Amino acid sequence: MSRFVLPFFVALVGLTPAVAAPVPAGPDAKPPTDLPVPAETMVVVHLNGIDRTRERLSKMLTGVGADFAKQTAKQLDDVLKSALEGRDLKAIDGTGRVYLAVGHLTQLSGPDAAVAVCLPVADYKAFRQKFLTAGERRSSEIGKDGVDTFTTADTDQTVHLVNKDGYVTVTPNKALAEQYAGKFDRLSVKALAKSADALLGSDVSVFVNLTQVNALYAAEIAQGKQLFNLILQQGAQGLDKQQLETTKTMFETIFQMAEDGRGLVLGIDLRPEGVALRVDARFAPDTATGKLVAAERPTVLAALGEMPKGMMSYTATKWKLNLGKLSREFVAAPDEEKSADAIAALEKMLTDGGTDSVSVSADMRTSLTLRTVAGADKATAALLKVLKGLTAGSSYSNVLLKGRPDVTEKAETHKGFTLHRAELKMDFEATAEKMPNEEQRAAAVASMKRLSPEKVTQWFGSDGKRLVTVVAPDWKAAKGLLDAVLDKTATAAADARFAATRKQLPPTAGTVMLFDAVKSLAFVGGFLEGMKLALPDLPVELPKFDQVTGDPVYLGVAVGLSGDTARVDAFVPVGVVKLVRQVFAGK
Repeated sequence: MSRFVLPFFVALVGLTPAVAAPVPAGPDAKPPTDLPVPAETMVVVHLNGIDRTRERLSKMLTGVGADFAKQTAKQLDDVLKSALEGRDLKAIDGTGRVYLAVGHLTQLSGPDAAVAVCLPVADYKAFRQKFLTAGERRSSEIGKDGVDTFTTADTDQTVHLVNKDGYVTVTPNKALAEQYAGKFDRLSVKALAKSADALLGSDVSVFVNLTQVNALYAAEIAQGKQLFNLILQQGAQGLDKQQLETTKTMFETIFQMAEDGRGLVLGIDLRPEGVALRVDARFAPDTATGKLVAAERPTVLAALGEMPKGMMSYTATKWKLNLGKLSREFVAAPDEEKSADAIAALEKMLTDGGTDSVSVSADMRTSLTLRTVAGADKATAALLKVLKGLTAGSSYSNVLLKGRPDVTEKAETHKGFTLHRAELKMDFEATAEKMPNEEQRAAAVASMKRLSPEKVTQWFGSDGKRLVTVVAPDWKAAKGLLDAVLDKTATAAADARFAATRKQLPPTAGTVMLFDAVKSLAFVGGFLEGMKLALPDLPVELPKFDQVTGDPVYLGVAVGLSGDTARVDAFVPVGVVKLVRQVFAGK
């Protein structure tokens, strides 16, 4: 990558609120109709105004803590000064959008890297006077073709400048500079469709032109696919038939999505409440992926907020897609064809016509999943058949079983549900057996034992319309969670912290997940503590996440498919940063 252009842009993105004057937050009143870069540009990085983004970053960091904001501002200010090496940014319009454009992925390095930075500049003469150092001004030359040049003082590198339509383009690549100086088709906002909002509405964002990537690198993508299949075949000894099929399906889906893609956008939005991340992937409508995306209709998923308050995690899902092959709760033991057939039949019942479910977990040992499924009684019978057919070597949630589950039919009846009981004995040692050395096996077993009991008990059954599965240490705990879900007396939607995070996510989606960061970090702490016990000679001191305390603060994720676009949103509240600081800074 260019030793001049990229560090300069990184300095702009590494903004510091310490030198910023207050600027009203919010998108431009009139978004552009096109971008000042060629339509075939491979990658575009966008900064939504230097001053605007500085102000929004300052407000967000202040929400974490005034001392933290001040300390971070100083660190970023030092980075900015070091990267700019005395250059003055005052000639750049602080409210205008800044772009970094990558012409070709194969030309990211060297003195003629195909990289350009487009800066909003009203007065080109003032920009040259302020932005260039004295030595660079002496070396500068005015070109007759609209391309000016100067030589950097420290690296003796030739850099080209193009002043056009309110932007100054800075690039080390002469051919790219000549393209920007001439006539070219610009990247149209209309062509970005729904993803334009993700790109231009975010403070910092990245666009990957998948149409161009697929056109120029089709052979390399095909080779990568072949290489993956070869690696998968060579590593198949550690996987059973169903695990191999699941892994192959997952990666084939990823390759198919890449081949069918038109564009990918990653946006980062700095809000007073926290950081919002958004990923948009657009697909050609006549492709396999495009047809699947177009068939979906995001919904409100109101059942999520009807779940009891105070849980560690919440998930609501409603898809037309059959996701059974990508997520398997049960896997039959090798050569157990009848068991494998029973699992396949259950998966078909639960996913035919799509997926409609909501689930919560109070901790790693207590959880509930409620599915709305056609033929709920038949699905319950199919699940009963699966559990009665599992043997040693079968797996549940990716952990091998020691033997057949202990199943009691019609163990309980409660509020219209007839519930069976199954006790599954986990074989952690056998699960870790294929790991290459003893220390790794010991660490894996220790972590699994801290995160999960060696006996998992679940109650499952139907009220004729819904299939419920409750995992709990005993019936009292299972009944308590089931009552909390069915009675809806103290719901998550009434929790201001839950509602605050849900508000930051799209109102409709195919899946929405919220996690209490306090309880989740305690879970991470348990995992790390298991590693520490198994590997006492680790050269680093592991953080004690399980010592994090405080009121609930929720991370949120939403996934939705609509039209030609798959969209993923995530929200990280400032409260999560405060929690992490408790661990690493003791504050």
